Amino acid sequence: LSIRRQRQMCIRDRLEIELLVLANQNNQLMTYKEELQQTYIKIRESEMTLAADLKEKYGDGEFDINTGIFTPKQ
Repeated sequence: LSIRRQRQMCIRDRLEIELLVLANQNNQLMTYKEELQQTYIKIRESEMTLAADLKEKYGDGEFDINTGIFTPKQ
């Protein structure tokens, strides 16, 4: 009975450690996710600014990124 109890306690202790490790990994992933979201927001803001600048400079139209040709709207 004593050996069985010791084994159970050992298993419980290992599980507690694993749960702490998983919680730490989860926190790291959540931090990384937040960083990625902030980076995405900054990129989108830069794209919007660039689009507004191009529209102001060239007017309405379409730009083909494959050919590099701008076609003004008529």
